[in-house]
Amino acid sequence: MSISHPQHILGTSVALTSRFFDGKMRQEDTPDQVSKSGDLIGSARLGSAGKDSSHIHFAVFATEAKKSLALYLISIIMKAGKKRIIQGEILNLIRGQWLYSLFKVQIHYQKVDKEINALREFLAPHGIPAKSAIDIGCGDGRVTLRLKELFELDCIWGLDLNKNLLGLAHKRGVKPIHGDMNCITFEGKFDLVICYGALHHSDNIKVAISNMKKLTSGYLLIVDNTIRRIFFHSITGSKHFIFESSPYRIRSREEILNSLMENDCRVLSVRTYPNACIWHDRTFFLAKA
Repeated sequence: MSISHPQHILGTSVALTSRFFDGKMRQEDTPDQVSKSGDLIGSARLGSAGKDSSHIHFAVFATEAKKSLALYLISIIMKAGKKRIIQGEILNLIRGQWLYSLFKVQIHYQKVDKEINALREFLAPHGIPAKSAIDIGCGDGRVTLRLKELFELDCIWGLDLNKNLLGLAHKRGVKPIHGDMNCITFEGKFDLVICYGALHHSDNIKVAISNMKKLTSGYLLIVDNTIRRIFFHSITGSKHFIFESSPYRIRSREEILNSLMENDCRVLSVRTYPNACIWHDRTFFLAKA
């Protein structure tokens, strides 16, 4: 059975989103009790097929692993090429930027609505009294506005390295700051610093978190993709993985937790939704600076 068709992948994302942000499939503070990725992929994509489920799960997982390994090896070979410009163009072609754009518009922002609801539930016990906030890696500002509504803020600031995206965020009402999370130079203090889906774009998350901490004496909220220590995730978390838009690898939940604690942040709560994204888990981190 073929599972590589773009429409099949996008349809799976919607199914996974509905399943993992309704509160039924979540993992909180128990990293060793996550269900196996292979089981999840099998049940999500094949449903109630007329074969033994364990055989189906293994077959689907094996197929996914083989395809991912092949793409991974191709990426490494291309990385070794001396003609960087040609390499970059070929990678862009294979990645299929049109498909990524379609995913962002049709799937990503539908997922955000469900994720914001899950985030509201996650934050409810803590009652964060935020009157000022900044979104690190705000992009075009669409998600930033949802965060503004979530925390009932009069205004929200956004920092991003991409001037074009920052301009779009500004038009949407976000107060823009041009900058890099790895090298924040401006001075300012906020009740809440948010990094929503952007931390994996940093080549050094410990430094990035350190810079975020300097901007607040209150709370730090991180929402990002995470991986587990299994074969499938070790491939999809690689910076060479052909469908990954970030030039850096996806970190594990433990790596982000360690980076928070190494920066003397007091972690208040962590929640992981297994396989909430197509390739990765999604984890919420709340810490006191």
